[in-house]
Amino acid sequence: METEKYTCLDCIWHDQCESDEPCDFFDRGQSVLDLEDTEIEKNIESGRKEYGQAYQKYIQEFSDGNKE
Repeated sequence: METEKYTCLDCIWHDQCESDEPCDFFDRGQSVLDLEDTEIEKNIESGRKEYGQAYQKYIQEFSDGNKE
């Protein structure tokens, strides 16, 4: 999969943001209806990985070592 590089100038919030790097609030202003299938798949995969990492962090933090 090819990852696209975005700049803050691509973001709808660029005039209100103090950062020089795309942040969690990055938004190109595209409607979900305008996204191509590959972009939707990338978003789903990214969300799945993010969820998996957060879940593993949660499990490690609250696990007492029992596998039951």
